[in-house]
Amino acid sequence: MPNSEPTTSRQAPGLRWLAIGAAGGLVAAAFGLLERSPGVAELPVGAVARVNETLISEAQFERAVEQVASAYGRELTADDRERILTQLVEEELLVQRGVDLGMTQSENTVRSAIVQSLIASITAEADAADPSDDELERFLKENAERYTYASALDVDAWIAEDEWVAQDFVNRLRNGATSPADDRLRDIPGLPSGPVPLERLRMFLGPAITAAAADMPEAASAVYARQGRWYVVRVNRHEESTLAELDAVRSQVMIDYRRSLADAKVRAYLDELERAADVVVAPAP
Repeated sequence: MPNSEPTTSRQAPGLRWLAIGAAGGLVAAAFGLLERSPGVAELPVGAVARVNETLISEAQFERAVEQVASAYGRELTADDRERILTQLVEEELLVQRGVDLGMTQSENTVRSAIVQSLIASITAEADAADPSDDELERFLKENAERYTYASALDVDAWIAEDEWVAQDFVNRLRNGATSPADDRLRDIPGLPSGPVPLERLRMFLGPAITAAAADMPEAASAVYARQGRWYVVRVNRHEESTLAELDAVRSQVMIDYRRSLADAKVRAYLDELERAADVVVAPAP
């Protein structure tokens, strides 16, 4: 940009403002208005500016206006809009200079920003996806292994007041012991023998230990702390593994659905770029 004094009475923008604007899309209060070029009539329909061979579209400009209006929480004035257009032009000048200097090739932060920006634009639709219940049900069933839980467990469980006692007994169980020989370990009162539905098992072990036990393999033993005491749990058998109901795991299925959709869109975009490019890769050293 020229170093001469601007023809308007407002102060010219500084680099600090540009950095702030580039990072957050905000507009500084003291900023020089962009002078209209006599060649403005030569701009194609739908363009609000041209920087060398690059056009700044009206859609680009309106998106920037919406972002700033949202940040300010008010309707923007004509001067605000003029400043935003100036910002877009000067940011484009800086971007083009960065490209000329080879920064897109040598600066990791610049390359990373470009990659992240592209990925964000590709996955924006996936992030906002609002699938129907039928689509979520289909996704849940296609990925059943993520949402299948043991609905009943056959467990033995004991309580100890001392962690060392509990840990010692777990070691004995893993070496073939079947019951405690230490009177400092006691059975959990009322715990039924045989398979117990998880909902009922929570009454005896608590939600956290029950959930952990459901993930344990058969014949495994472990120690868990609960309310100042130590629970020794041995899982004898899993029974009736069932697929969770959608309503019970809806939020997680929605997150996984959108992530899967975003991954698929990025993969398809990269495949298309690769087909259109001339890519040569040496064998891995």
